[in-house]
Amino acid sequence: MSVHIHKIPYYESINDFLSATPLPNRTLNPDFYCLRIQNSDSVKDFYKPPFRRSFYFMALLNNVKDSQIRYDHMNEVKMNSCLVFQAPELISSFHRTEQGRGHLIYFTSDCFSFFKPEFHGEFPFFDTQQTHFFNIDQEKFSTFLAAFEEVFLTYESTKDRLHRAARAKLLALLYQLRDFVDTSQWQERITNPHLVLLKKYMQFINDNYLEKRTVEEYADMLSVSPKHLSRSVKGLQEKMHLPLSMRG
Repeated sequence: MSVHIHKIPYYESINDFLSATPLPNRTLNPDFYCLRIQNSDSVKDFYKPPFRRSFYFMALLNNVKDSQIRYDHMNEVKMNSCLVFQAPELISSFHRTEQGRGHLIYFTSDCFSFFKPEFHGEFPFFDTQQTHFFNIDQEKFSTFLAAFEEVFLTYESTKDRLHRAARAKLLALLYQLRDFVDTSQWQERITNPHLVLLKKYMQFINDNYLEKRTVEEYADMLSVSPKHLSRSVKGLQEKMHLPLSMRG
């Protein structure tokens, strides 16, 4: 009996990725692209199967409701207004519905060659292990919408093919978002002590997955019972839509 293995597509460039969607959009700048999702789009509804890409992705989404984002083959996230951050190489898919609106930004690390920040240290929401989603209320959405619009309007009005001014504003936006994420995660640590345990658990998995495979082994490393670890991870996974699996 033959077994068919479907290889997950990998997109090296932003235009390679765009050409694999029904969207007609393309970019002249290989390192930076701002894409509006709005009412006037000719493409209203489509599903993008699992894929990986070599560049960064971030988005401010609104009215997504029935839109769905799946990542790492594990979880499906449904939300109304949110921020999304994804580092290169992660697996994800999405289903776009007609109602969804958004500001989508694709960029490579070369986008900031004038500054060259170490992204995973400077902006930890670009996590190499998982996609990050942040539900936001209407007040926060309005604040971030103004900041995203400043980047987009500069991007759309410039005659500079390299979009230098827009890239500078994007960098400022990233620092603004970092302050929001830092505050959100600090509040989460205060209200949810299990989060610290979860982060340690994820780091231990990343460092030891070849040698240690069971809940009991990681529980011993964390000085907690296997039952407590399993319950903590399961509860946080359901609450935060984290792409984790545990083997007993």
